Amino acid sequence: MEIINIDFRKCKYIRELHNEIQTKMNLPNNYGKNLDALWDMIEYYCDYPVQINFYGTKNRNLDISDYIKKIIVIFRNATISSPNMSYKIIS
Repeated sequence: MEIINIDFRKCKYIRELHNEIQTKMNLPNNYGKNLDALWDMIEYYCDYPVQINFYGTKNRNLDISDYIKKIIVIFRNATISSPNMSYKIIS
């Protein structure tokens, strides 16, 4: 099983959250860096087992923290349609 660590601890802006996801998940350059694009990319992401570990989900910036919650919901929903994917919130 592949393990991907996505770390939001240093992110201050929404764009930085998407850059971290894109880099760590090796998403293509045409990734739109918004919630709809994230869903489109990860809904059918895996043909092999992968676990996504999230760090820094409790960001002090309230705007970012609320956005991170939306990202987590997308990953939770994606695990339903993609049984090879799982996620874990580390911190």
